[in-house]
Amino acid sequence: MVVYILVNDFEVPLENAQLLAPLAVQALLAHYAGDEVPDAETQAILINMIQSPEPSHTFGLLLWGIWNDPPPADNQTTVSLR
Repeated sequence: MVVYILVNDFEVPLENAQLLAPLAVQALLAHYAGDEVPDAETQAILINMIQSPEPSHTFGLLLWGIWNDPPPADNQTTVSLR
């Protein structure tokens, strides 16, 4: 599905979409699980993308934003109902 969206909605060439899709899926799964922290390999890939020319630069920034998890912690939050 991610490959389809990248190709059809964002006009990413199929070969590139097949490389980018796993990075997007990994970021989204971590985001929805909460308290996401990219491993060293993922961080290196994203930094490399951010330092690259367009469109890799923008896609790298997009994924970095999904991985960014500012406080408060997602899985340790207490909400008072009073």
